Amino acid sequence: MQVIEKEKFYENPKFYGYCPVKMGERVLIHPDHTIRICSSLLSSPYHIANYDDKKITWEEYQNETYRHKLNEYTPCTNQVKLYSDKYVPLCFSFRPDQDEPVWNTLIKEGRLQNGWLLKS
Repeated sequence: MQVIEKEKFYENPKFYGYCPVKMGERVLIHPDHTIRICSSLLSSPYHIANYDDKKITWEEYQNETYRHKLNEYTPCTNQVKLYSDKYVPLCFSFRPDQDEPVWNTLIKEGRLQNGWLLKS
């Protein structure tokens, strides 16, 4: 789990608000016929869709995007119980120094500089 001082988060919410759910950056396909996006919900009943060998069906009742402010950069929505007056949680997947495509692309495009996500 990662937390950051609330004040620091709001100095650069576009960077610290990294969220695969909001970015549509990935899906996690599970053998129990569920599709998820958020890694913090892996052991929960929440998911975005169900699938079988013929179709994918949107999950309407236990949808993991339910309380997400999809157009805002916020601390991790699914770890809301961890918010405090001084600290807020970051996404489990927030790893700006990790060698992975999303960060490498931002650096290559010149959109990430000294830990800051620049406006596109």
